[in-house]
Amino acid sequence: MNADALMRVDHLWKRYGLPLKAMMQRGRDKLLRREDTAPDAYGPWALKDINFTVKPGETLGIIGRNGAGKSTLLKLLAGVTQPTRGELTANGKIFPMIELTAGMHMELSGHENIHMLAAIMGMTREEIQDKIPAIAEFSELGDWLKRPVRQYSSGMLVRLGFAVAMNVNADVLLIDEVLAVGDLTFKVKCYDYMERLRQSNTTILFVSHAIREVQRICDRALMLNEGHVVAEGDADYVAGEYYKLSHDRIVANLAASGRGATPYVGENTGQVRVTGLTFWDAAGNEIQDVTYDCPVTFRLHLNILQPIPAPSITLGIQTPDMTNVALMWSVTLPDMPELTPGQLNVDCQFERFPLFPGAYSLRVVVTAHHGLYKMDQIENLRHFFVYPNQHAGIIQNDGGFLALDAKWHWHIPQADADQQPSLDKAAVISEESS
Repeated sequence: MNADALMRVDHLWKRYGLPLKAMMQRGRDKLLRREDTAPDAYGPWALKDINFTVKPGETLGIIGRNGAGKSTLLKLLAGVTQPTRGELTANGKIFPMIELTAGMHMELSGHENIHMLAAIMGMTREEIQDKIPAIAEFSELGDWLKRPVRQYSSGMLVRLGFAVAMNVNADVLLIDEVLAVGDLTFKVKCYDYMERLRQSNTTILFVSHAIREVQRICDRALMLNEGHVVAEGDADYVAGEYYKLSHDRIVANLAASGRGATPYVGENTGQVRVTGLTFWDAAGNEIQDVTYDCPVTFRLHLNILQPIPAPSITLGIQTPDMTNVALMWSVTLPDMPELTPGQLNVDCQFERFPLFPGAYSLRVVVTAHHGLYKMDQIENLRHFFVYPNQHAGIIQNDGGFLALDAKWHWHIPQADADQQPSLDKAAVISEESS
């Protein structure tokens, strides 16, 4: 292992559940001193040829869809299971936060479980006594610590387990989706605490489906797909690759289902139908995706079935994880007091599209009487991708979504004249002090 690497994974392979026939074949291969004659016959690989290093104090995010191999990798790093092939070397004390409620006794109180969990985690009696006030404060469970944990909710159990785990002195923390349950206030507290751990040079490996959180706390990330590492590098770059992969899968699933681009219809009164949405560039050409900071027109195609007085249209843009990032509201369509039956196209134009590169989807709402009555609503009307613009300058995306058109100025502040002693005042002060 390199001197500056705390952990190293070399050509790591892992698979589970060999059937008896496959085990016998594997035994014959070993007796004959030959490689696997048919490797896939022994069962599918959970991990395939994984290679990476982790430096001291680094926070590495591990992302990927369900079944990609993320949890398997963390179990190998924690020593819970052994690799089928390859090597894994590590220095320092590793603490896995994979199942925080493991080891809890449901009939014991919160205080009693703190003692037991801390002992399981390797803390001495003296360390436990010193840490109990900090653990109790971090958990925010108060008098609940006196009650049996069978009375706790799943979120309260996570609070208790996380509070104990956060007070274990370890060189490496392995965190696997342990904050999937828990209220927003406690999550913010945990992430702030992990930030302090980072600053204290604790190494963290963080597995999560919450990609925004990975971008927030991780220096670097790797993405697994079907057991392979398919992207590795800066956390924002890997997150972008994950969103692009997710976008491609969403579009492919729509096509495979026979829906094509047909969106999900939320509500409809039968007075109007949204039949589609197309993108157009400044030259009047239809385009499939959008380029950051370039002109684009969103053209909404409507079929008006009954008159709609004082119509308005809302277009909302959201990320693949359903985070709303922008809203365009027509208030009322200009010079159109009423929509009359027939076909209609409505354009929403951008001189410079402000969303940073990434995957997005559009939702639409058509209303009457200045937004008071909903006529048609469609979620995920269209999925699209915003691509980088090489001519727009360097875009440093630190987790944001859009570039605001702000004006920047600078000036040197002038101090209050009364607070700046003049030369005469300074002379008086000098004479009095002498």
